[in-house]
Amino acid sequence: MELNQLRYFLELKKHEHFSITADYLNISQPALSKSISALENELGVKLFDRIGKQVKINKQGEDFARYCEQALSSLESGMFAVRNSHYDTVGHITILCYTFMPILTPCVSAYARLNPGVTFTVGSKILGEQLKQSQYPDFILRSTPSENNPGQTENFWVSQPLFQERYMLIASTRDPQFSPEQTSVCLKDLREKPFITMLQNNVFFQDVTYSLCQSAGFFPKIFAQTDNIFFKLHMVQEGLAVALLPESGFMKELYPGIRILELEDCASLRTLFLLRQKDPLITETALDFWNFALDFYHHPH
Repeated sequence: MELNQLRYFLELKKHEHFSITADYLNISQPALSKSISALENELGVKLFDRIGKQVKINKQGEDFARYCEQALSSLESGMFAVRNSHYDTVGHITILCYTFMPILTPCVSAYARLNPGVTFTVGSKILGEQLKQSQYPDFILRSTPSENNPGQTENFWVSQPLFQERYMLIASTRDPQFSPEQTSVCLKDLREKPFITMLQNNVFFQDVTYSLCQSAGFFPKIFAQTDNIFFKLHMVQEGLAVALLPESGFMKELYPGIRILELEDCASLRTLFLLRQKDPLITETALDFWNFALDFYHHPH
């Protein structure tokens, strides 16, 4: 039994879908299926009930999940305790986000626990305007459609893909167009629906609503544009519009009145990238965080 098997198992429990979980973990679906099957064979029990493309954890799986969560939590605490005994990095790190900031929260919080002497400034539009007047950030978090690659947007940036995720449609649970049992939708059937989009549009961020809708054969009707993700989610929850959103951008706990639907006729993915300044512009503290982030997202240095 390997640690990755336990992590894959817990992620599959959360997403209840092999392809979604594989995309989130940045591994192939066959590799995920093989890992789960090997775990079930070793335990001698089935952990999930298969329902078409989806899976549902069963009682044996629920019981095993509690032990897995405890074990991984204890292991993580032990790793932090050991590493914290010799980490002495101090300094300040600035991260400019052109995508949903909480995506990077687990990595930043894990690093901060190991390095209490390091402080952070993390922001988006306002921070970007401030930095134009003074300096460049240590890092940029950005996204791009999977068919594109940001390359070296400026000659002093190094770009590292972190992971990929799918775009989904979000709609109000009260919207009569979608049945309670419905789990997917064709984008071409939404030509009469009002959409809400993100206002920001620059070299680091472009709202994909227009390109995806046009690829489905229509130009979207825009109800509103905003630079505030909370306003966007609230308007959707109220049933005033639908929106296209990457999986990590949805906060189910804060917006229980929103449902997520897969796009049947659109396989668009986006890739999350972390950009850093090239040597020798990068500080020692920022380089330490960069190496930590590569480890955190399971990428080689």
